[in-house]
Amino acid sequence: MSSTAVVLNNIYTGITRYYFPVVFVIGLFTNVANILIFSYGRLRTNICSWYFICLSISQILILFFSGLYRMIVTGWNNGYDYSQISMDLCKFRSYGVVLSVVLSRHFLCLILLDRWMITSRSASLRNKSSLKHGRWLILFSFVFWMLFTLQIPVGNPSAPGSGCGPTPGSIYFMFYTVYTIVIGILPLFIMILFVFLIMKNLRNRGRAIHPSTRATEQTLNHLPIRQSRSDFQLIRLSVIQIMVFIIFNAIYSLFPLYVSLTMSQVRNADRRAMEAFIINIGQCLLLTYAAVTFALYILASSVFRQEFQECCKRLYQQFIRIIHHVR
Repeated sequence: MSSTAVVLNNIYTGITRYYFPVVFVIGLFTNVANILIFSYGRLRTNICSWYFICLSISQILILFFSGLYRMIVTGWNNGYDYSQISMDLCKFRSYGVVLSVVLSRHFLCLILLDRWMITSRSASLRNKSSLKHGRWLILFSFVFWMLFTLQIPVGNPSAPGSGCGPTPGSIYFMFYTVYTIVIGILPLFIMILFVFLIMKNLRNRGRAIHPSTRATEQTLNHLPIRQSRSDFQLIRLSVIQIMVFIIFNAIYSLFPLYVSLTMSQVRNADRRAMEAFIINIGQCLLLTYAAVTFALYILASSVFRQEFQECCKRLYQQFIRIIHHVR
């Protein structure tokens, strides 16, 4: 192992040993807090809040399948990978990592899709942003990706010591390469597109509505103030969150494309070590993003801050009642 590889490996080992535990604990508690806040009060009546809840669930899965496992293997166990001797564990972990990542990107896209519909001039589009349609879409999303991601354990080799990835040169290896590139890049383009569409809708919202859509104008003018404020806050959260997501996930999303484009190039030991370090940093940023969403919501949304205060009051009152009951 070259000196560069040793230095980079030591840096990453330090990150997984000391930084990952902090990110894991903070991310676990803050995503649970996100779920509690979005599922109570006025926010729970908005389907976009349920997409945020599903996003937090997928981020908890990322913390467990990717973060916790790396802490155990790299940080505390000196690199001894149990998945290399247990193919069931290997396949289960690969399935969990891919499923959790693709679910998080999927629900981020659904959040933006919902905000685009709610800002549209079309009453029929706005009506589709409802709990009735959204709950079926959530159920379909989970079932579809859980079934589709089964190609990960099915396509991976079954021989111990062959690694958790597909065999190079195989048909499934080609499919998996294209798949990782698509699920890495396509969601980014979809998110950027919907951000521009939302901004366009917001700019057009103050303009005069076409005469043939008088009912739409009346609908807009008679929206409850509280609901309109909640919608605006969720729009703001969505746009800011996507910007932060792109920053934190750029390396992890684009690196498979780089690997496929440079696959034919000969790599020396230092280059392999540098590329491994870069993708590890990309995974580190992915985990960091899963832990900062709560702080992002607190800073960006006054409605979220109010609901957080109300949630804390309810939990405190329940705790006091339990204490009095025990006494």
